[in-house]
Amino acid sequence: RHPRHRCACHPLVLATQWTVGDDSGWTNNDYDYNAWAQGKVVRVGDKFNYQEGNRNVFKLTSATDFQACNIPPANGALTSGHDVIPLNTPGVKWYICGISQHRAKFNQKLKITVVDAAAGPAPPPTSCGHCGCSCPGHGLITRCMCS
Repeated sequence: RHPRHRCACHPLVLATQWTVGDDSGWTNNDYDYNAWAQGKVVRVGDKFNYQEGNRNVFKLTSATDFQACNIPPANGALTSGHDVIPLNTPGVKWYICGISQHRAKFNQKLKITVVDAAAGPAPPPTSCGHCGCSCPGHGLITRCMCS
């Protein structure tokens, strides 16, 4: 670090907007959504979105409904493909496609666990591109303020 610089690292809390299935999207092509979700740290404040197409999304309220593929009333369907679902509380969340063939034949459903925004492993320290100081990530993106 440059001897004349004083550095202060400030965490920036940035939400992640998850596209379920990444490039494959919310699809009926026998995609493994459990494998997609495994290892991801989804935090309060993140958002879930899906690509438009011949599909919809329902949020379920219980593991029982998820296992039985019970669909809520049709007016609860998200159908535009541009809907963004904010994940505002920690806990298990369940989502399912309302098209019966897609659930039965292609297992088009997703279970995720949302953790508190500060939870999860901290990333390694980051280096400031300006002065080279090392800032702890604290599980968040960090901004270095050099003076």
